[in-house]
Order: sequence, then C-alpha cells, then structure tokens
Amino acid sequence: MIAGTFRFIGFWLLAAAIVALVIDGTRTIAASALVWTSLAKTWFQIHAGSLTALQVVMEKNVHPLLWNPAMTTILRMPTVMVLAIFALLFLRIGRPRRDVLE
Repeated sequence: MIAGTFRFIGFWLLAAAIVALVIDGTRTIAASALVWTSLAKTWFQIHAGSLTALQVVMEKNVHPLLWNPAMTTILRMPTVMVLAIFALLFLRIGRPRRDVLE
C-alpha cells in the first residue's frame, strides 16, 4: 500500500520533470542557447508566498545554516534535475519487492 503511494508520487514527479524539460527545451530553441530554469525561479512563478514562508520557517525554527547554504544550493539547481532526482528516489523506494530464493 505504501509502496504504491511512493510509486504514484514518483510517476507524478517524473511527469513534472518531463514537462519542465519540454519548457526548458522550448526556451533553449527560442534563445538559440542552452537555458535551464532554476528551481527557485519555477517555485517563485508558481507560488512565491510559500517559498518565502519556507525560508522564514527554516531560519527561525530549524537552523539558519539549513537555509543558507544547503537549501539555496538546491534552489539554484535546474528544476528538471531536482524533480528527476526526487522521482527516481520515490520510484526506487516504491519498487516491488523481489522474492528471494533460498
């Protein structure tokens, strides 16, 4: 049951990564140069308030060093790469178990 949920989330994240790849590919063709959209820019375009709220919560309640440099490094990465990494992680966690022959 839980493995199926992880696979479901993994497939949705993989679909989002493909959409982000198509968007970046279109921008690359239009600009005639390689264009990668950072996760921070994508997140800011979708919902800016939640990004700033996450920063405040992490700096006040967790630890300021967790936001800068750890989270800012992730937010500078291309959206495609972050989504694909999380998709593969969720798909790996939710993979069906193989029977071990003894």
